[in-house]
Amino acid sequence: MKRSTVRTAIAISIFLLSLTVGPGAQAHSVHLGVSRSDDGSLTGSVQGADGRGIAGAAVLVSTRTEEESSRKVLQRLTTNADGEFRYIPTEPGDLHFLAATPDGHGASATFRLQSLGASNPPDSAAVARLAEEVSRLTAEVQTMRQTTRLRDILGGVGYLVGIAGIAAYLSARKRRKGTQR
Repeated sequence: MKRSTVRTAIAISIFLLSLTVGPGAQAHSVHLGVSRSDDGSLTGSVQGADGRGIAGAAVLVSTRTEEESSRKVLQRLTTNADGEFRYIPTEPGDLHFLAATPDGHGASATFRLQSLGASNPPDSAAVARLAEEVSRLTAEVQTMRQTTRLRDILGGVGYLVGIAGIAAYLSARKRRKGTQR
């Protein structure tokens, strides 16, 4: 194999390895969550892949019109410094939330609101247990998203070996053509 072919194969392999080890597409994922408060308002948050709130995200609240072909915009909101927003609904139905971050990424969510007004407060002990479990699961998911697993590393090595094999095949094929002439 010529030195230039080896160098090219090594350069491509290093480039592809950097793609498999880096943060990848998860760095741009955005999550939008909406829930109903005891006072009847809807609260939500816009978070990045790292679980931190995204400040200054634009949130559009809309509902479908009767023709189901267009949306009726109900309100435009902006998230606070913690990535949170609050909406006071004016009508029941399927509410669509569309968030756009300052860097151009987005997420959407639908919330089915059955009635207006305050909801019946649930048992506070059950809410505390549920909040604790949700917090634990959120932390676990965030950790899983940020960890590099052995299969990720082996997959990257597999790509590198495959590219090196293709380069060796092409080089051998080129040599054979040169000796047959």
